[in-house]
Amino acid sequence: MTRIKKLNKHASATFSSYLSAWPDLLFLVLDKLLEPIDHVRCAAVCKQWQSLGKEYNLATQRWSRVAPMLMISGRSSTSMFSVSEGKSYIKNVQLPNKHNRICGSSHGWLAIVDKTSQDITLVNPFAQAMVPINLPHFKENVSKVILSADPALNPTSYMVVAIYNSTKLAVLRGGEEDWNCIRLPDKLFDSLTDVIIYKGQIYAVSVCGKIVSINVNNCVINSSHSQESLDVRVFMTRSRKFRFRECDEAYLVESTKGHLWHVQRRNIGETQFDGSILFEDGFRVDEVEFSDTDGCMVKHVEVESIGDEALFLGKNYSVSVSASKLPWCLPNSIYFTGDLESVMTIYDVDQLGTACAACDPNYGQKPPGLWITPPFKGLC
Repeated sequence: MTRIKKLNKHASATFSSYLSAWPDLLFLVLDKLLEPIDHVRCAAVCKQWQSLGKEYNLATQRWSRVAPMLMISGRSSTSMFSVSEGKSYIKNVQLPNKHNRICGSSHGWLAIVDKTSQDITLVNPFAQAMVPINLPHFKENVSKVILSADPALNPTSYMVVAIYNSTKLAVLRGGEEDWNCIRLPDKLFDSLTDVIIYKGQIYAVSVCGKIVSINVNNCVINSSHSQESLDVRVFMTRSRKFRFRECDEAYLVESTKGHLWHVQRRNIGETQFDGSILFEDGFRVDEVEFSDTDGCMVKHVEVESIGDEALFLGKNYSVSVSASKLPWCLPNSIYFTGDLESVMTIYDVDQLGTACAACDPNYGQKPPGLWITPPFKGLC
């Protein structure tokens, strides 16, 4: 009996030692898993692994920002392309009428505009059982729509911002029945190409380097109220590379460290030996800073390198992720999808923002790909 007790005690100690090693072993495994879905599958094994998965994500903050997937549309279907694995997931995504136009993606949702009525519908392709959200009728021509948060998680507190008629902005809060058109200063006369919600305020950027700031923290934006209390400002920036010339597109993106970056894209001409001019895309990144006291722009300085960051730009809500947390992701790079091509191109910021690689998972089919971020923030 004494011998049996000793064996049981030894077995119990061995098992306890085995269990104590599991966290370190599982953390090593999770480090090697590149896709969020693989972490979900790992957590589904048992309650202990689920608990360790939560602990891992809390400790590493790995999924504080998930890299977007590339949504590509073929002749008969739409799917999500994983750049890391080079293959498609969630095939045959069901979207509203194929004649509609996608004008943005934010927090896992697509903003789809009816070409006839201009009505906007929000669709979540990652949860196709979720009922689409029909926004109030909007009769103007919308070019880009962003969301401040996931409407499913924040049904009454999220905000929708739309760029319409090229030079104007409209805002809608969750639950409101009417769009609120914001009157911008007359001195803003060039096209707006991107908009972002940064530190609770709205910022938009134009092709001529103007940045519009709208302080909505303490204001009620409603069609039945005066907008005179809105603090709307326009700031002019100067960029050496594109001075006196419009860039083709401009973007605003928040870095993983909380900085606001102004990114400009333009075809740069280079004279060849035969006298011809070769044009290729080039990017410039500037860091912008606004005063917390009076809201004035106090900094607009070119960033020579964005370090560990990787930017995902296009029709989506502009996103930055930490490349070191995603082994497949190139640091100091810009992943770009344009309006006129289906190809996804990667740009190296160190090399004057010029292209260093390209991937065309759509095989030349139209329309172009669109970045969309899966709604995954770690295991809760």
